[in-house]
Amino acid sequence: GMNVHTDAYSVSRACATSFQAVANVAESLMAGTIRAGIAGGADSSSVLPIGVSKKLARVLVDVNKARTMSQRLKLFSRLRLRDLMPVPPAVAEYSTGLRMGDTAEQMAKTYGITREQQDALAHRSHQRAAQAWSDGKLKEEVMTAFIPPYKQPLVEDNNIRGNSSLADYAKLRPAFDRKHGTVTAANSTPLTDGAAAVILMTESRAKELGLVPLGYLRSYAFTAIDVWQDMLLGPAWSTPLAL
Repeated sequence: GMNVHTDAYSVSRACATSFQAVANVAESLMAGTIRAGIAGGADSSSVLPIGVSKKLARVLVDVNKARTMSQRLKLFSRLRLRDLMPVPPAVAEYSTGLRMGDTAEQMAKTYGITREQQDALAHRSHQRAAQAWSDGKLKEEVMTAFIPPYKQPLVEDNNIRGNSSLADYAKLRPAFDRKHGTVTAANSTPLTDGAAAVILMTESRAKELGLVPLGYLRSYAFTAIDVWQDMLLGPAWSTPLAL
């Protein structure tokens, strides 16, 4: 492992958090404050924070301040059964409440992207991913993971639908706009757990260590768009800036 004095910190930029980490390390390299660093990100959809109602949260805070048992019981007496219900997690944008699928539906309608086009793109993506694994192209890029109950290691991406057909995609009903939608569970990105990391260093440091760079970071850019309209088009706006 690394030396215990190696500093580390977290950053946050929603879906672009991992690349924000890359940008931070790159800027530290350019500033000369470090000669090498590791940037990465992780996301988990299977272990999500479960919230509580606002009323229960307020009572729990007040209970911690209460001095006697009678005071605590009096506070708990304010609650009703519905206040004890957990708040289910939602994969949604915080300020609008829109789910990613809702925005995908809006964009499909705005730009005339048909159900058939979406299904074809998703099918091709899964077929190419399956072929890449079959050809061994990803073997050296993906680490084996050990997850509970630790009986078998997770060696390959288990979200790839290598044996599916376009006919299978066509059978699914819309998941977000039930009446007029085109976005389904099959042509959408599945909820997943995953992590990735990359080592970055100056070219001079790589030469000192006898390492051959896999690539060079020449440019990067971030931009902002309206969260109510085309929220998923961030990369399309930032890519020209980077180029």
